[in-house]
Amino acid sequence: MTTEQIANSLVELCRKGDFDTAQKELFSDDAVSIESHATPAFEKETRGLQAIKKREKNGIQWCRKCTVLLSLIHWLVSTHLHVR
Repeated sequence: MTTEQIANSLVELCRKGDFDTAQKELFSDDAVSIESHATPAFEKETRGLQAIKKREKNGIQWCRKCTVLLSLIHWLVSTHLHVR
């Protein structure tokens, strides 16, 4: 998939609220979720898709930072900066 295809797919799935499919189709098994800061409820960094899913089951919403991520991806695509 191209960067633009990944961005478009992520946007479409997030708009539908289909976060499970977004993770299954677009995240690698060694994905890393980085929060702005750690809290008593979760660490700043969560490594691995299974650990990310486990954290979510404990009440942390995956797409809390989705708006920032989507904005960055759209900016990259719109400026034709392709990450290889």
